[in-house]
Amino acid sequence: MVTKGAPMDLKLRLIASRIKDAHQYNVSTTDEVVTLMVGDGSEVVDKRDVVRAQQASLFHRISELHVGYMALHYPLLFPYGEDGWHPNILLNGVVANVDLDEDHVEEYELQRKHYNVTMAEFYGYRFQHRDTHGIALLWGDRLRHQYIVDAYAAIEQSRLKYLRLNKKKLRADLYQSLQDTIVAGDNSVVAIRQRIILPSSFIVGPCHMVQNYQDAMAICRWASCPDAFVTFTYNPQWLEIKRTLLLGQQPHDRSDLVTRVFKIKLKEMINDIHKKHILGCTIARIYVVEFQKHGLPHAHILIFFTEDYKPHTIEDIDRMISAKLPNSETNKLAHEIVARCMMHGPCAGAFPNAPCMEESKCKKQYPRKFQSKTITDVTEYPIYRCRDMGHTVLVHGIELDNPWVVPHNVYLSTKYDAHINVEVCNNIRAVKYLFKYIYKGHDRATLEISHQNDNATEGNVIKVDEIQKYLDCAYLSTSKAAWRIFKFDMHEWFPTVKRLQYHLPNRQMVLFDDDDDVQEVATRSTIFRTMFTEWFKINQESEVAQSLTFDQFPQQWVWNRKLKRWTMRKRGFAIGRMNYAHLTSRVSRRT
Repeated sequence: MVTKGAPMDLKLRLIASRIKDAHQYNVSTTDEVVTLMVGDGSEVVDKRDVVRAQQASLFHRISELHVGYMALHYPLLFPYGEDGWHPNILLNGVVANVDLDEDHVEEYELQRKHYNVTMAEFYGYRFQHRDTHGIALLWGDRLRHQYIVDAYAAIEQSRLKYLRLNKKKLRADLYQSLQDTIVAGDNSVVAIRQRIILPSSFIVGPCHMVQNYQDAMAICRWASCPDAFVTFTYNPQWLEIKRTLLLGQQPHDRSDLVTRVFKIKLKEMINDIHKKHILGCTIARIYVVEFQKHGLPHAHILIFFTEDYKPHTIEDIDRMISAKLPNSETNKLAHEIVARCMMHGPCAGAFPNAPCMEESKCKKQYPRKFQSKTITDVTEYPIYRCRDMGHTVLVHGIELDNPWVVPHNVYLSTKYDAHINVEVCNNIRAVKYLFKYIYKGHDRATLEISHQNDNATEGNVIKVDEIQKYLDCAYLSTSKAAWRIFKFDMHEWFPTVKRLQYHLPNRQMVLFDDDDDVQEVATRSTIFRTMFTEWFKINQESEVAQSLTFDQFPQQWVWNRKLKRWTMRKRGFAIGRMNYAHLTSRVSRRT
């Protein structure tokens, strides 16, 4: 878009468009440093604009893999030119071999792949608080935020570059196509098979979200519909965060600290719900961590109860969920936390410009009406009991009462001192919405780039429409960058879901390298031993297997990928999911 020549003054603006998904393309409500990655974040950027000039007026572009890349890019954070990441950093306890004979070169190369420090591990180490070094980085403020998002962008680009450079080494095709190639007399693999370019394990890719959605629906099929929906939001006033901040710092200055504390509390909450059964005895769970544009990380948790603990009656719901202010005399701590964390708004007439306002109405339907008892025969969520008890709290100078209280569990809110919304899911429409919402994809933004003319007047107006450029970008905040650098899970579920492959005769998928001989690949002893074919063999030998369908099979059997066979399960539990294939597809595809 920008060509060589005279420098141009450009203006960037994020656009709030309702043409696309509002959950993904909403405009940020906070002032934060972010990275906008053009496209869906899965494209490779060949070059980054860090250039070194020598005295002879020669310019050299510096790769992000260069040991001095970050020091040159952020001289204020690294005033002494500290070394950055490079591919040859060894983990502690690994001795670098200097002189190697030919017999040990291959062994050493395998060791390096396993024992070298990855880029994510290096930056995760550097973000830690150490009194002996890295003080400038701790006090970097917004420049530190830029460093964090830039580090994660470099990590993602390094992964993408690896996939691009190695995509020629790994190929896939159907067994029947290999046979057709051999009959045609062509033993070369260059003209056959489809290439594996972007695997589903790449978290930024859309295939990753589709697979997770399918896994979640498999759990829903096995455990029935979810019974409760919990939203857990980070609280910037947590004492664990405030005690660790340096003098003069605010929680938003330390996104690395925020993500680590939130991860610890989220893990503890999952333990309370699933193992201690705070809300009831559970059999399954699903959670997704999000970093929306309001700057607060939060988790969406779906809970599946056993039949004895499902909230069938109004009394069951009232025991689990409260939509009122606790009594300030008998439960003072809970009253203070609910008043601080669980009050919606105020909005409506008092604050017409609140984020929840749309067409002069609150999208969340607050304030609610007083309700003497809980009502469950509604389209989505129940209408919870909300009596007029005469209790009020002062929020932003406005007195709020029970109709402004967000449904919550008193124990969870009190223990974690955070906004924890708890809802009962008793309608299939609510279930469909929840699954679409938690797997809607990553945050995105529409960016407008236009010419900035500071000298324009009424008689001298530049027509900017001809030079405007709209880019669809992935929106990456500092909190999400820190979360991904620390390798924290974005999704988690229980029980384990085993993805099952099936195919027509001689239509199984075959993986091979570029330098493999086609005849050798086609005559491998394990080429006919797939999940599907071995399932048929087990059914011929075992009466227990005959009582299980293919998707039920992983509950009692485990697939050994190395030996290519099913073995009886000794511990653990898993459910099966057959990979999706459209009815009109000619061959089954791996999803």
